[in-house]
Amino acid sequence: MVPASAVKGVCRLKVKAGDIVNLDPCSYPQYKGKSALVVQKMYPEWGANKWIVMVNGKLHPYTVCVSEMIPTKL
Repeated sequence: MVPASAVKGVCRLKVKAGDIVNLDPCSYPQYKGKSALVVQKMYPEWGANKWIVMVNGKLHPYTVCVSEMIPTKL
């Protein structure tokens, strides 16, 4: 599997608030093996496709780009 960080700028994943995703383990090694809840899309001024996510019951301190999200297989 090619990590999402290797194909920056390619946002094929369509997400919406409430989706559960995994974060790219190359960009976010501290969250390897954990799922993230997509909470809210940020304003366009912050950059395209930036989202607030929650991991382990805590909000991640920075926005996460869609290109760094991997769909979770439930």
